Amino acid sequence: MVVEYPEEFAPEMVDAAVAATRFGYGARPNELPFIAENPQQWLADQLIEEPVSPALQDLPGSQAILKELLQARAGGKDAFRRYRHEARRIVTAAAARRAQLAVNGEKPFFERLVRFWTNHFTVSMRRPAVAPLVAAFEREAIRPNVTKRFYDMLLAVVRHPAMLIYFDNIRSVGPFSPTGRATGRKVNDTMARQILNLHTVGPGGFTEGDVQEFGKMLTGWTIGRLDDKEPGGFLFNSDWHQELPKRFFGRLIPQAGVLEAEAALDLLSRSERTGRQLARKMAEFFIADEPDPDLVSSLFNGYADGGGSCLTMAQKMVVTPGAWLPQQNKVKTPEDLVFSAMRALGRRPESGQGLVRAVTMLGQPPFSAPSPAGWPQTASYWLSPEVLIERLEWAAVFADRFGAQNGMNAIDLGFEVLGPLFRPETFRRLQVSYSQTESIALLLASPEFQKR
Repeated sequence: MVVEYPEEFAPEMVDAAVAATRFGYGARPNELPFIAENPQQWLADQLIEEPVSPALQDLPGSQAILKELLQARAGGKDAFRRYRHEARRIVTAAAARRAQLAVNGEKPFFERLVRFWTNHFTVSMRRPAVAPLVAAFEREAIRPNVTKRFYDMLLAVVRHPAMLIYFDNIRSVGPFSPTGRATGRKVNDTMARQILNLHTVGPGGFTEGDVQEFGKMLTGWTIGRLDDKEPGGFLFNSDWHQELPKRFFGRLIPQAGVLEAEAALDLLSRSERTGRQLARKMAEFFIADEPDPDLVSSLFNGYADGGGSCLTMAQKMVVTPGAWLPQQNKVKTPEDLVFSAMRALGRRPESGQGLVRAVTMLGQPPFSAPSPAGWPQTASYWLSPEVLIERLEWAAVFADRFGAQNGMNAIDLGFEVLGPLFRPETFRRLQVSYSQTESIALLLASPEFQKR
């Protein structure tokens, strides 16, 4: 039977395809009609605050991991070697669980928001000292705060052992603190600089003096040792903290111990520059490499109207018309591509280990961003000639492994999971392919499947 390309699609199906592809990890077979009943509500329902998924609840927390590290270091080389082996196993298992949840779960938009914020506040396994903590960092500092105020997430991130270790704040001592006077140790303002430059107001929004004063406020923010009350947990060491008031963004912050940096973080979270940078980065992550300024302004208004809320910024994004244009302006990252392919073929993996291997092979190993700025979000990074060849080869292997098991004609599958985004050019090409496996490989390699 000859299949004809439809003359037109229902408008609600266009929005359903955009909702699934742009904001989630793509549609499953037969899912678009359900989403089409109310695409915006389908997204909004995923933002209802819930406990951490049962799939992640039994993984060890950062404090337990660090306590074991401290004990292993005290136990000698063999104990430390055993700890490192176990730590790698824990992180690998956590990455697999996280990937499996993204494919099998019913909240793909929420999962992508988690990825956005984790990328924004990158702590990378490329620094070995932080590697055991990266998965716990996302579960403890990011996931619980996706639907809360940005200040709540920012404070949780800055207090987290992973961030304190990643930016070497655990040894930062004020020269005019009791310990500083006795030892001559100095401030390490690396974390202060990165919070300002990457996480809040952005380049050009602060002075060198702001960095230095913020660094002083963060002295004494460290982690507990074995003989402390909470080994491996956040610890404010007052003996390390820089005394005297600090001037930050033109304001005098009185001497107040741990409250100084908390006040600075609150000030940063309420800054217009912070709101606009977050709005721009969210638009870049979800909508376009160079988002429309009006779209960015709309997201910023959501942030500001919610009093600096991560939730209201995301909610504003999904009701802004500029976010729903059918043009696909974003290239899928390896994670987006692998997860959407699994969902498109109706796969529900019993383990996430294969997913982790696939995204690693395609150049995006979990929790391993190349710099503190996170994974790049531009098409040029993900579609170099070498990377494109790897994607095409992966599509062929994936189709060969899973395509025949799907039992669906590739053309039917294209309409099922892409709807109106399924291009006539791809439709015609699939009509003349010589096998089911080739057809599915071509579908996965098509521009409309490779983009969001």
